Amino acid sequence: MNDKNIIIGTWKFSENVKREEIVQLAKEWAENDQYLFVAVRKASETQTGISFAHVSDGSKDFSDKYNLDTKDLLYRRFGTGLVGWDISTTHDIFKGF
Repeated sequence: MNDKNIIIGTWKFSENVKREEIVQLAKEWAENDQYLFVAVRKASETQTGISFAHVSDGSKDFSDKYNLDTKDLLYRRFGTGLVGWDISTTHDIFKGF
């Protein structure tokens, strides 16, 4: 078992956001060493998501700041095209990262 603290999740976008725009953002995040994993995937029948793993210090403050800062960035960039997220912090990783 690995005891790294990582924020893992998916940011979800409506079908009104062009896939190319989502891919561009994912590529930008992939250049940041704090992201351990970044992938664009289907999140539902009508949604595309960016799944990710981001380094964390394990604190609630860090997680809250990441979530608020990233939501703000995504709302500014995509408006109501950001339709949801599924994000949590974990430290019990059994394989990977």
